[in-house]
Amino acid sequence: MDGPLGTIAGLYEAGIDYLISKTGAKPKRIGSSATLAMAGEQCRDLYGVPLESVRIFPAPVLNWDDNHYSYVDTEVPGRKYVGLYANGSPSNKTTQYKLFAALMRSGGALAATGNPVAEGYSTLVNYFNSRRDQGQALSLMGDDVPRELRLLAERNGDEQRTYIDISDRGLVQLHGNVKSDEVQRSFARLVRNVGDRNHVRTVLATNMISVGLDVPRLGLMAMVHQPKSMSEYIQASSRVGRGRTPGLVVVMLSALRSRDKSHLEDFSFTHRRMYSLVEPSSLTPFSASALERALPGVVVSMMRNTPDYNMEDSPVPIPDALKEEVHEFLLNRLRIIDPDEEVQFSKAFLEICRAWNTRGYHSYGQEVHIALAQRPLMVPFITSVKTDVRPFQVLQAMRNVDSGLKLAQIVTNHA
Repeated sequence: MDGPLGTIAGLYEAGIDYLISKTGAKPKRIGSSATLAMAGEQCRDLYGVPLESVRIFPAPVLNWDDNHYSYVDTEVPGRKYVGLYANGSPSNKTTQYKLFAALMRSGGALAATGNPVAEGYSTLVNYFNSRRDQGQALSLMGDDVPRELRLLAERNGDEQRTYIDISDRGLVQLHGNVKSDEVQRSFARLVRNVGDRNHVRTVLATNMISVGLDVPRLGLMAMVHQPKSMSEYIQASSRVGRGRTPGLVVVMLSALRSRDKSHLEDFSFTHRRMYSLVEPSSLTPFSASALERALPGVVVSMMRNTPDYNMEDSPVPIPDALKEEVHEFLLNRLRIIDPDEEVQFSKAFLEICRAWNTRGYHSYGQEVHIALAQRPLMVPFITSVKTDVRPFQVLQAMRNVDSGLKLAQIVTNHA
């Protein structure tokens, strides 16, 4: 985990460790990653463990392609990366919908041949760096891409057009605002081959697919602009070409973005040394912004679930002994990760405890609705509460930490 997701997870890991410690057990964590630099520092910031407690397994050996526990499978076709730099295109949107249409038409035509290896090209996975880019592509899929597909079909005299239509049934979105149960249903649909009524023709996804999506049949991906980090580039693009279907990743690069131009200039060199160019991760679980967003939820979970005190049913005032115990546990973790934030953290923690004990909360609150008459301790993070109750806003998902903007129309009269 890195960036905002790892930062928030670092605080919640502290709460989990505290509750585990109440059972007398001590966790041993085993993780794996293909894209990791400075593993010791990342484990320290995420799990609060000293650098000397981290062990990398297996250790480097003589042959890079065979370390006794794993080896490079030369029989798997892998992936081919293609950079698209349409400097003469009227706009990025034009490049996008023409690229999407060309890949969907070609992939659909290959799948229509009945070749089981080419079947994976019937699903186009589109990767975007932001929700904004993903939303723009959604509008292109509703109008420009179908029109371009029809033009390509007419130009080439195609008789088979079953793969041209893009409907809501054939399109799925995967991003942080999609509910977890819907994400799981979409993952299950991606396994469906062409011809199945639940077959997915195209996916519009953000970086949430970088971890957890393992569908061997997928072989075709379009990436709109270069991802912000090399680890994200490797993880996202490796969603295709995982099985016997050769993976094809087409990266759309823009002349208006310096990162894209830099990637284009060293395209061959970059792809020969991708894993050596992975950047160190940045985690700051005790930064001011992380404490503001996540600390209330972490403190509530620690206080409420501590077995030594009867606080599970209602938010009764916090006993002084429990407050000191939780405070000291988090301070010890902070001193390992970032001791410079001790004063800022203690101020935020003690303010949460003070508010809890003085505002007269009657219930912990509900996740799906708000009943302010019950004087809840917690409400969802994106809730706008204008009341003297002033409950804590608690995250419902680690990936979804921002609320949308509401636009208001203001009409003024001029004399």
